[in-house]
Amino acid sequence: MPALLEDDSLHQLAGEGAFRRGEKYAQENRASVDEISARQITGQVRGSARYTVTLLLNRKRLSGDCNCPAAAEGDFCKHQVALAITARGSQNLETHSQVDDLRAFLLAQSPEVLADKLLSFALEYREVEKDLQFWFKSTSASTGADLNKVIGTLLRGGGFIDYRKSFEYARRVDQSVELLRGLLKSKPAECAGAAEYALLRLFKTLEQSDDSSGAISGAMHDLVKIHHKALSAHVPDKKYGQQFFKLMRADGWHFFDAKVYRPLLGDAAWAEYGRLVQSAFHKLPEKPPKKSEWIITRDDIERGQLKSMLETWYALNDDREALLALKIRELQSPYDYSRLIQLFADYGRHRESLLWAEKAHQLFPDDAAFYQALIAGYRHDGLDEEANAMLWQWFERWPSADHFFELMKHAVKQATEWRARAFAYLEQLEQNDLAVARKRNPHAMKNVTTRADILLREKNVAEAVAIARGAVISQYLITTLADKARKEFPDVSSRIYRNEVDDLLRIGGNRNYELALDYLNKLLPLLADSERFAYLNDLRIRFKAKRNFIKLIAAL
Repeated sequence: MPALLEDDSLHQLAGEGAFRRGEKYAQENRASVDEISARQITGQVRGSARYTVTLLLNRKRLSGDCNCPAAAEGDFCKHQVALAITARGSQNLETHSQVDDLRAFLLAQSPEVLADKLLSFALEYREVEKDLQFWFKSTSASTGADLNKVIGTLLRGGGFIDYRKSFEYARRVDQSVELLRGLLKSKPAECAGAAEYALLRLFKTLEQSDDSSGAISGAMHDLVKIHHKALSAHVPDKKYGQQFFKLMRADGWHFFDAKVYRPLLGDAAWAEYGRLVQSAFHKLPEKPPKKSEWIITRDDIERGQLKSMLETWYALNDDREALLALKIRELQSPYDYSRLIQLFADYGRHRESLLWAEKAHQLFPDDAAFYQALIAGYRHDGLDEEANAMLWQWFERWPSADHFFELMKHAVKQATEWRARAFAYLEQLEQNDLAVARKRNPHAMKNVTTRADILLREKNVAEAVAIARGAVISQYLITTLADKARKEFPDVSSRIYRNEVDDLLRIGGNRNYELALDYLNKLLPLLADSERFAYLNDLRIRFKAKRNFIKLIAAL
């Protein structure tokens, strides 16, 4: 069995929940295999609907496709897990021993027989002919231009490459990688040049591809590795700085890392690259104020790329003043200010870091990051009173359980006083919100979510239950309260679990049925035998139309 289909691999791809549900689907014989080979598995899986699933065993990694909503979001779904587990038991799945047997058989044939067989395949299958033509032309390529021509033919895109075609195109990139790997030792300069030619083509191809599987970009990373090794075999001259600049500009996906390539370029090429970056950046028009942070133009993208390249060049040259001057010149968004504040701090220039944090706080008073920057700056300078005042402002501006505990870290001897003050503030907020809510709905109840969250984290379950009675807490906290109250307040937990089960069953859907089953497994141990029997009977009667759910609870 291929390692890609083993439990560890599937678990890593899908995550705990999807893996377990897929495993269950396989045990329930919901998956059926249509076609199977060493490289691809297709089949059907019965879930809330019938889903078509494809698995691709490609380049030592497993990827797949399914027409379910989870896969549409890019997840490796439970249906793909179910098909993979089912396929493991198929007699048609090629094993290493079968491949070894086939290899031994082929080695025993004469060259003439093999050549005739390959030619017959080439006449019947266009892709086989392409592979053989590439093999022939690549072995006869004697110059860099010949090599580029072979690679160019192989990587010709021919329009938009959709998701399914992306795997076949990635295979072509793999062929280029294998060709160049064979030239690494004998012709490193030609190998590096051909890799650059291929990557420049691929950057354009990637713009017209659905590579959501990562198949093409994964193969391109291998090509970058080949290029790095080839370049390390000889020291480029000054002119190479121009080629590296061209590669960096064309690379909108960050395949090339200037930090990794710096030792390979040599001082002359690195200096030439930096000169070109500076020249291109300074030719840009003055940056206009952004009308909206959500609108990004082509000019923004170009400026951002050149700015990043120049920042990296300054940083790797340890030219701190030039880097700081560039960042100050380009200040516009809260993110820009945050980066500048952090850079001053990293350079040990804490006073300037604090001054910029104060300025940023004035410009962006609603940005929590600058409260934190000011608190850190004040503490560094020993200004604890100012830091504590800013900490309270931060908590009162964004009151949450996380911020409460951050506040309490600095309370020290004032812990009791600060806790009481924070709780009084939260209660006042609850009253204010209740007054507003009751203008719309006279029956509105107080929302005590933040205080209940704090109390549960403090393991003060009794007080959390007490304030939650006759009040409202957010949905995300309700089940946490139920889980933590099970021992002391089983009646409270039971009521919450029952409500959750009913809500999920009313909505319907297999995913919700599985969640309802999880709650039932928590609820039933809290009930007496007679009550448990009556409750399950009631569910079977009220939700008899939910056949998939009824199957799930058959064993309870």
